[in-house]
Amino acid sequence: MIHVIGADPAPTPDPENLSLQHFSLRGEDLAGLPATLRREGVPWRASQMPSGPADIVLVNLDDPDGNAFHPEFPRAQVDVVDLAP
Repeated sequence: MIHVIGADPAPTPDPENLSLQHFSLRGEDLAGLPATLRREGVPWRASQMPSGPADIVLVNLDDPDGNAFHPEFPRAQVDVVDLAP
């Protein structure tokens, strides 16, 4: 589980001083994630892992500070999900 807390006003990202390039997590609910991201207006895109196992699908996102992260899902979950942003 990851818990993301919003700030009001949101901080302004500073791409020159990112302390993290990206991180990944193992995802378990690919069926629910796209609908949640669409509803919340979060930009994202799905892709196949560029190297390594071909049975992994990534959902690429940026956090509010501009850090990239991607939950990774087994390709077997893709058949039942619309991955168009």
